[in-house]
Amino acid sequence: MAQICVLVGLLLKLHPAFLVQEAKYNFKKLSTRWNFREQKAAKHALAILHS
Repeated sequence: MAQICVLVGLLLKLHPAFLVQEAKYNFKKLSTRWNFREQKAAKHALAILHS
C-alpha cells in the first residue's frame, strides 16, 4: 500500500490540478476492491473455522 501512496504523491507533484481528481478516484476504486477481497477472504476463513 505504501508504494501506491508514494506513486500518487509523485503524480500529484507533477500535475497537481490535472491529476488530483483522477488519483483520488483511482485510489478509492483500488481500496474498495482491496477491501472487498479481504472481506471475502475473511468470510472464507470464518466459514472454515466454524465448519
